[in-house]
Formats: sequence, structure tokens, C-alpha cells
Amino acid sequence: MLSWGWLCDMGQIGSRFFDKDLSDKGYEIMQYTGLKDRNSVEIYEGDILGKGPYPDPFIVAWHIRGWEAKQIADYDYCWNEHFPLYEVIGNIYENPELIGGE
Repeated sequence: MLSWGWLCDMGQIGSRFFDKDLSDKGYEIMQYTGLKDRNSVEIYEGDILGKGPYPDPFIVAWHIRGWEAKQIADYDYCWNEHFPLYEVIGNIYENPELIGGE
């Protein structure tokens, strides 16, 4: 994932489009997957998917073969064609408690 600092330091291009002060405010850039969940909510990298065929949540991440969701409990994977079976229930930045964080 790209950081705000990296984007803002891209020379004139970065400084035209990105406010460097945002990096100090805790914003995270999340890549859109081009996919939607079963409620037509856009799915982004770092989103947590749940309420699907498997009870444990999945974290959306890029893999060499494409977008995937990694199951937290069993280290199982869900490929992007199954994303529409789930709901976005949060993301790793705003809802770390969903994945066993603080």
C-alpha cells in the first residue's frame, strides 16, 4: 500500500493532487478492487469481509493472482469471485477489533 508521504513526495505531480498535511491526520489510502459486496458496497484493500458462507472474517489484499481475502482464523483464502457472497463489515484501520486488534 502506498503512503501519503510517498504520494506527496512525487514532485510537482504529487504536490498538485495530495495535501501532505493529511498524512499527519491518520488517513490511509485504500486501493479500490473494482468489486462490490452483496449489498453493492465497494470493496477496498484492507476491508474486512464477513456475514458470508464462512463465519470468520476475511481481510482483502492483493495477491499475485489478483484480489483475495485471507481468513484470519484458519489461514484460508477467498478469491475475488466469491466476494459478492460477503458483506464489508469494516476495515483494518478503523475496526482492528474485528481481527483481534486493539
